[in-house]
Amino acid sequence: YIEKISGVQIPVKTDAEPVGEYEILVGYTNRSAEGQFDTAKLGAEVFVIETVGKKLFIAGSGVRGAIYGVYTFLENYLGCRFYTSDFEKIPSRDVLGVQPIARDEQIPVFEYRDIDFVVSRQNNFQAKMKVNGVYNNTPAEFGGKIEYIGGFVHTLENWISVKDYYAEHPEYFALNEDGTRQNGWGAQPCLSNPDVMKLVKAKVRALLKDRPDAKIISISQPDNGTAQKPCMCAACRKIYEEEGADSGAQIRFVNAIAEEFAADYPDLKFDTLAYHHTRSICKTPPADNVIVRFCTIECCFSHPLGTCKDVYAMAGSEKTISEDISDWAKVSDKLYVWDYTTNYVESVTFFPNFNVLRENAKFFADNHVIGVYEEGNFFSDTCDFSELRSYIMAKLLWNPYMSEEEYWNYIDEFLKDYYGKGWRHIREYIDFAQKFVEDKHFGIHDKFSYTIFAPTVDKLNRKLPEDLTLDMIRNYKDVDWSKYLTYSASVTECEIVTRGFELFDAAAERATPEQKKRIAKLRLIPEFGHSYALYEIYGITGLKDNITALLYDFFKNN
Repeated sequence: YIEKISGVQIPVKTDAEPVGEYEILVGYTNRSAEGQFDTAKLGAEVFVIETVGKKLFIAGSGVRGAIYGVYTFLENYLGCRFYTSDFEKIPSRDVLGVQPIARDEQIPVFEYRDIDFVVSRQNNFQAKMKVNGVYNNTPAEFGGKIEYIGGFVHTLENWISVKDYYAEHPEYFALNEDGTRQNGWGAQPCLSNPDVMKLVKAKVRALLKDRPDAKIISISQPDNGTAQKPCMCAACRKIYEEEGADSGAQIRFVNAIAEEFAADYPDLKFDTLAYHHTRSICKTPPADNVIVRFCTIECCFSHPLGTCKDVYAMAGSEKTISEDISDWAKVSDKLYVWDYTTNYVESVTFFPNFNVLRENAKFFADNHVIGVYEEGNFFSDTCDFSELRSYIMAKLLWNPYMSEEEYWNYIDEFLKDYYGKGWRHIREYIDFAQKFVEDKHFGIHDKFSYTIFAPTVDKLNRKLPEDLTLDMIRNYKDVDWSKYLTYSASVTECEIVTRGFELFDAAAERATPEQKKRIAKLRLIPEFGHSYALYEIYGITGLKDNITALLYDFFKNN
């Protein structure tokens, strides 16, 4: 990077070279005593940037500390910006220098930091973002990641699979209220069954024989609809009653496994979930080597966690999300969070959480959370502002205590460099769209298009013909669609659509060809919002009469 900035290639040397007067010292070297670095204190990821006399130290471990220090030095002291996996800003300077640097020691608040957008997984970008979670595909030479052995989440489905055990041992699986046993994908095990415990312990032991270096193993409940349905056998219900919460059976189960291996594997942790029916705290605290990963799936994302009193009905808790997190923080010093940052019903349209991301990250830090996984749009790179979301979330996971001014400065700087001279139009759209939900609760399964359009839309006032053919769709450009349909003016003139088109088009007018491509991707937000709104209005019952309108809208916009 120094060569990219200045055109000068500086020599790379090792400890074997004689000590020089001027040196840049990366990692731990035989000159480190000059900087007096406590390697034990710095650990795997902490780094120090410091000048001592005529030498620059970027001190940190060879795991991730040194490389994080290098990228931070390039950003904070040389003006580089690492925005996406394929776009970075590198300044050009004839003279490259730095002023004396007092000890700049950076310690991550969260030991586990993960972001899961498609655009964040490429070209070793995670190292530049300083994220280290399981969805990080960075190779070891760029710092690697924190690895879960035996699966990341919902692993009880693998430890005790329906396929392997249900036919001969249906009693291994949760009892439903109607007396049947859960079966199929997402079936919960019966955690009070001693044979289930023995099987899981045996499988963990076999896994550790192959991977004695394991640091985290997940023992966590399956997903799917049954994730909300605990076992209702008499033994499990007795535990729920004794513990005051459904999570009691799971915490007892995971604690027993964790205690089994604590002596032989002192660095090993066992990870479990506080998710749906296990969200609320129980009386038995997690063991010292147990990580509880709290899921914010029922959360409102249009208001900050610490202030919002909305509790979704599916939560199974009389408390708010923030109250439940605070409860777990009181009994565990190994609390992780599984957070959600995109909309899973309409993932292309706008998800109105820019006003809460910073405050929620700070809330996690204030409540002694030490690991955060930000689940994003992991299935498509067409998510709204996915590049910006990856960038700003990485900054927040490293420094959740940044000020509001710092937060919006990062966002504005990104918009300016990534989208070009018309970036203010894009910022205006973010602020404009955010206002639509400032007085509404909004979750990951709520429909932004319905929130925006439903109050203002009239149905089409003209019945469409029944002579629609497949050839008409295939050759849609040759068909005069205007004689077949009319739009309700309230759909096409809805401000969130018309303003979106106006602002993105204005930004594109001042953009370079490459920036225009990026803005065209953003333009999908109002385009899909329009299409989703039509579907929401007409729904399944109106699909026959209005299929032409829906198809035409899609073809026209895309």
